[in-house]
Amino acid sequence: MKKNSKILMVLAIALVFTIAAGITTFRILAPQRTTIYVFNQNFTAGTPLTPDMFTPIQVDSNIVVAGARAPISHRFITEAEFPTLMRANDSLRVDVGVGTPLIISLLSATGGNAIEMSMQATAIAVTVDVNPITGVTNDLTPGSSVNVYVTFHTGGTRLLMERMRVLAVHRGGSGGSINGVTLELTNAEAISIIDATRNGSIYLGLVNAGGYQFVDQLPENNNQPTPESNIDDVLPGTP
Repeated sequence: MKKNSKILMVLAIALVFTIAAGITTFRILAPQRTTIYVFNQNFTAGTPLTPDMFTPIQVDSNIVVAGARAPISHRFITEAEFPTLMRANDSLRVDVGVGTPLIISLLSATGGNAIEMSMQATAIAVTVDVNPITGVTNDLTPGSSVNVYVTFHTGGTRLLMERMRVLAVHRGGSGGSINGVTLELTNAEAISIIDATRNGSIYLGLVNAGGYQFVDQLPENNNQPTPESNIDDVLPGTP
């Protein structure tokens, strides 16, 4: 009788260990799940984040990044970070489509409008007055690249800067003629173009951003010094 009891006890202990080992193996092999968030509609750059913009979904807790497994929180906003992010009053840096996962690189730390969201971190946005002639074409669009020229009130024209990116095109009324262009500039370029607008008129020249190469073919008489007295202030480095 004692012998049978011992056998039963050994079998019970073995069964407990087997069950425990099976549960441990299942937990190790079964993928752990984490909640991330996807956009439930299309949204434009500059839109402030609100909880109703997202649908939570369950995904594996680990992803492969650069050939190695990493926690999904290294790339996506998870359930732990979501409430804090919603309280931060952040906004979108770029346009997003329905089903796009929420990740930090889509966001702006400071908010702002669509123009601000598209700018480089060190850039300045400056708007200049143009018309369909001085602005090249009424069909000029954001993303185009232009050269900027200044024609001085006292005579003479100079190339002020090359391959400037157009951030926005402004029109009078609904679908009216172009009356202004916002350019992405550095601080030095912004100062130069503001000075140029005080001393002359701005003209834009549309260029092929992918293959444009500057070739100076000005007539000799255009190489004469401009009569503008403060040309060195307008064009730093001009001989």
